[in-house]
Amino acid sequence: AGKGKHTSFWYETWCKLGCLKEVMGDRGFIAMGIENTTTVADVLRNHRRRRHRVRILNEIEDEIDKLRSGSIQDMDDVPLWRSAEDKYVAKFSSKKIWMQLRIRRGVCAWSRGVWFSQATPKYSFMTWISMRNRMQTGDKMQAWNALINTECVLCHEVQETCQHLFFSCPYSFVLWECLVKGILKERFTAVWDDI
Repeated sequence: AGKGKHTSFWYETWCKLGCLKEVMGDRGFIAMGIENTTTVADVLRNHRRRRHRVRILNEIEDEIDKLRSGSIQDMDDVPLWRSAEDKYVAKFSSKKIWMQLRIRRGVCAWSRGVWFSQATPKYSFMTWISMRNRMQTGDKMQAWNALINTECVLCHEVQETCQHLFFSCPYSFVLWECLVKGILKERFTAVWDDI
């Protein structure tokens, strides 16, 4: 906490007990006689020690006394960020926070074929959501709204799905065949799962 001018007494962790608001709840303000907007510096300057019947209140008084008697008051407040394994660090890193928050999964084997430095972001994004079967095609939108028109926007014949939209639709099949058949030769396919 240092001098405590910018450290909230109730809402920040300045002692070993942790965040006092979480420890004491709303009754802590009344029991300690310290307002909820008070800083640690205000408490060190104005608060007089009292004897309490409740053990946790006496522990808080002890923490205040430790801070008063320590040389830490000569230092400025330093904001600390909680990183992995409850370690506190002075430098904030959004990458480290993201790594803590996200659900870790295995690396996708084909991601480098989609996300590379010369790729057009729009096409990469569309490819990614297509490969993950997350495109908002007619079959998926029907689950949200049963009255929606789910027919293919290109041929107006059958329900729109990823398989149909990219390969089974007569319009897209002709395009797919012209673009890819020469490259894939005998491995050419128009089945979504085989690609």
